[in-house]
Amino acid sequence: MSYNQLEETRKKLELDILRRSAEREKMQLKKVDEMRRREELLEKLNKTKYLSNELKQTYGSDMHKEVDNQYNYDHGKSSLQTSRPHVLRDVLSSRHKDFYHTQKNHMEEMRQLNAQRNLLMEERDLLKKRKYIMAGDRYSSLSEADRSARSRQDMPSRSFSARSGSHPEDIDSFINKRKDAMPKEIANYWSLRDQYEKRHKRIHKSYQGELGPQSYRAWQMQDYHMVRGLVEDEVDKVLDIFFNADHPVISKSNVELAIESDDKEVKHGRDSLSEKRAAILVSEEIILQVTRDIVKNVAQEICDIKLLAAYLTDTNLMRLVEDVTTEGEGRTEDDDEYDLVTKAYYKLQRDRQQHRAHLWGHTQPLMREDLNAQVSQDESDVQLISFTGLTAAHVKSLEPTSTEDSQISLRKIHLKRIKEKELQYWEKISTNMKTISISRKTQGIQTSSLSGDHTYWAIGTVHGDIMVYDLTFVPIRPIRALPNTVHVDDPVMDIKWSLDASRLITVNQSGSLIVWSMTSGGVDKNNLKSLDVRPDDQGFLPSQLTQLLLLDMNNNDFNFQAGPLYNSQLKERGVVIPIVSHFFPSLTFLGTQYEFCCGLSNGDVLKCDTELVPDNGTPAIKVYNKKIAQDSASFIGQSVEVELFRDRKNPIIHIGFLHHMSDMITVDYSGYINIWKYSRDELSEYGWFQPHQKYRLALSEVVYYPDENDKGTIIFTDNIPKDKVSKTRQELAKERSEVQAKLDKMELGEPWVSKYISSQDVKNDVYPPAGVVPETGIPFHLTTRHYSTDLLSAYWTRIYKAQKVSCSRFISCQSNHDETLMVFFLLFAAYPLNSSDPDKGPHLSIVLLDLLKMKTKDPKIEVMLRESTYEACLNGDNVWAELSKPFGSTSTEYLFFNLNGMFSAYSLMTGSKVMQTTDPRVPDVDIRGCAMNSTLFQVSPSTQFSSAMLPKKILLLSYGANSLSINTVQLTDTNTDEERLAMWHTVQSWMDRDVTVPDHRLSNQPYTCGDQHPEAYCQSIILELMDKVIQDHDGLYSQEEQEKYKRIDDDNLYKAIKSKQDYMDNKLLRPGSPYNDMTRPPSHISTRPSATPGRCTRIDDV
Repeated sequence: MSYNQLEETRKKLELDILRRSAEREKMQLKKVDEMRRREELLEKLNKTKYLSNELKQTYGSDMHKEVDNQYNYDHGKSSLQTSRPHVLRDVLSSRHKDFYHTQKNHMEEMRQLNAQRNLLMEERDLLKKRKYIMAGDRYSSLSEADRSARSRQDMPSRSFSARSGSHPEDIDSFINKRKDAMPKEIANYWSLRDQYEKRHKRIHKSYQGELGPQSYRAWQMQDYHMVRGLVEDEVDKVLDIFFNADHPVISKSNVELAIESDDKEVKHGRDSLSEKRAAILVSEEIILQVTRDIVKNVAQEICDIKLLAAYLTDTNLMRLVEDVTTEGEGRTEDDDEYDLVTKAYYKLQRDRQQHRAHLWGHTQPLMREDLNAQVSQDESDVQLISFTGLTAAHVKSLEPTSTEDSQISLRKIHLKRIKEKELQYWEKISTNMKTISISRKTQGIQTSSLSGDHTYWAIGTVHGDIMVYDLTFVPIRPIRALPNTVHVDDPVMDIKWSLDASRLITVNQSGSLIVWSMTSGGVDKNNLKSLDVRPDDQGFLPSQLTQLLLLDMNNNDFNFQAGPLYNSQLKERGVVIPIVSHFFPSLTFLGTQYEFCCGLSNGDVLKCDTELVPDNGTPAIKVYNKKIAQDSASFIGQSVEVELFRDRKNPIIHIGFLHHMSDMITVDYSGYINIWKYSRDELSEYGWFQPHQKYRLALSEVVYYPDENDKGTIIFTDNIPKDKVSKTRQELAKERSEVQAKLDKMELGEPWVSKYISSQDVKNDVYPPAGVVPETGIPFHLTTRHYSTDLLSAYWTRIYKAQKVSCSRFISCQSNHDETLMVFFLLFAAYPLNSSDPDKGPHLSIVLLDLLKMKTKDPKIEVMLRESTYEACLNGDNVWAELSKPFGSTSTEYLFFNLNGMFSAYSLMTGSKVMQTTDPRVPDVDIRGCAMNSTLFQVSPSTQFSSAMLPKKILLLSYGANSLSINTVQLTDTNTDEERLAMWHTVQSWMDRDVTVPDHRLSNQPYTCGDQHPEAYCQSIILELMDKVIQDHDGLYSQEEQEKYKRIDDDNLYKAIKSKQDYMDNKLLRPGSPYNDMTRPPSHISTRPSATPGRCTRIDDV
């Protein structure tokens, strides 16, 4: 497009803008003139008091003065312009309604008068007809005697009496006269009959056209038609007088002619209208087509101009950025930074367009599509997770109330029964404690971690030593030991196992991350001597771990050293420290995990691949979570290939994977929870992965305070003051039942606060409304009930306001066995509830978060604290917890908890405290569940726990940073089979239970292989499957062949096992052998082939 064309387009747009401005001014002047005329009319009406009279008629005699004062002209010009038109419209509307009703009444009266007039006319016509029939010589056909007699009948009758002196005629003479006149009367009768027949024929006989046009001559036709028209006019006049003239009588031929004429006129009009409409449509279509083409061309030109302007803007801006960053030198297109700047600029543009609605809508809450969605104040794409609606388990009432839904009441009944059963079940859990000493050089144990199958337990000491114990031995047996040979303490802060327990990662306080292999690294007796590890009864000594990878912060190993991320200036992000780690769920065919994730102090998460690290063997093919192919790889220290997950700069404190194999979950110190998907869709233009979903846990509790300006609205009370009229008992009972029915329909649910007043024997409950309570306040429902009878005493509403109380410290978080549940520990200081209730003391809130639904769930556990305990937890690490696997009969997880030296265990199903330490010197304390002797099981503020789920028992391992011993507490289930079965059925009947996979819970149903060796049994299963495939292809074996092949397989299997065992026994006897960490099979396993090999049997204890 040339410059002249652009200039012409600009001029046209300016002229169009000027034209529209002129039209807008005209419309404004017209509107002002209309307002002026309206004001003059109102002023005129106001002077004549007409408007006041109309207001009185419209609003009534009581309200018209107030309306008139409210909209008086003395209020000023603004009142006149804004308020008087409303009054005028009300007056006009009222007048229109009155006129309409008056017209309607008049029409109804006219209709009734016309109906009466028609009735009178019909009666008059009937009367005339009767008179016409009865007219004429009524007595012309009668004799003189009969005429005189009928005439006398018409005269007034006279009564004969003796006083009058007159007598009637003689009867005999009267009869004789009548006989003489009979022939004449008969003749008159026949004459009258003949006259009647002639008249009847003349009136009722149809006209045959005797006097029609055919009876006249041609020269008489003109006079005939003239006379006929005159006669018809006179007849019509007579008919109009005596009959209704609304429907004139027209001959059939005239009606047909009129209908045909009307049809022709209608058809002609329709044809003309169709022609006109067709012409209009054709012209409109032509105009629309031309207009469409013009608009399309104009729009295309505008889009081209916009794109050209955007391109020039982007180009100039990026050129300016290049000049500033490179001091005028610029970059070539082959430079990596050139693409990075371009990608970053356009990424910012897309982010701005994506959040454009929030950039303007954050000040316009009514324009949001979802007003109920909670959005954090700092970022619009972060969803806030609140636990406001959860009630603490220790204050939650389990008694059903009349204000609850039936389903809620049923849940309470089930929960109460399960809670009681669970406490009874734990009362029969026995404890047995043993102590294992560790070297003084270790200075205590800093952290520990259990393998996925709870077979191995790895510990990291304060000095920096690492030891791995085999928990299947009694007592537990160290199988790997690696001391820290440096004299400086370097505590191990984090340990993570791979899924197959063949590798582990340790993170030290000095900033080093090491990947270890469980493959034996040989035995170094000098190192073991420093750890005070001595051979056991069989002469066994633990070997060393094999180091696979070492990344050190001091060598900048966690900074990028090559690749696109290095070229993106990420190499200059300073010193970063590893905090937590976790193996990434990418598996080879044999289940090996070469990749792991590391959370750094700057909020980044590095996904490291050790498969291509030098001296790490031949690369293996991954069969699960294969690596996403990128243009080029990035590397950190030790030539480790990495991928970057980046969102915020808060230190990462937790890394996990849903079900150990799915999406990654990260938590930082600010309570942000990110869900990451390892997908190309989540890969940003910068080369790192972005969160799939972002959440933040609200680190605060909501407290409701009554509004001091609102005294409440009383709806019902049975405490009537003396100055008011009292009610009878029947009236109070009826009113109470009506209010109670209303409360039942509301389904208020669980009260927020319940308070019992013993002096009055009543209970006060405060029920919050459903949903979020705004800061401006919302009515709460308050009830008072007689405690003994549960009858409603009072019901009123009052405004309550919400206020957030932030936690004093976000202590930590921990996930469960399959990474689907997260437990958060939040410390709160004391805060007041309201003016009438005492302050809520300092407490520790334990909140459960369902990672699959990303919602908080019951139970919420609150532990009330003393002031000294609160200060200790606020200033030090005095809160330690461990989540167990689901227990067999209860099918739930338990939280073993140390709070500043106070040990307890809580159920994550009911929130009950099922285990705690007690002082035997205080026997009067009522304790439910399992009680441990505090004098034998001593817990310090720094004591930590690990809970291992082993067959038919829980092994609780306690250790501490200041303790040189490991306490192993064995929790054994001593309940009978019937009690375990009853507990199981009770849990299964609960509707809100979480279904746990059987392999994930501790079961009292161990699996054994009978008389067979486990290895022989597993190989026999494989051989049986191979035989089945061969038989399906080649045909079935005979019974003799099957038994023969079975004996051959068993003999070969047990010969191979026996030779392997003999070889390993010889190796175990050699000191310093790299195989001396291999253990013999348990003594109860037989290596002798069975004559009748049996299937794997299951010992059912339930």
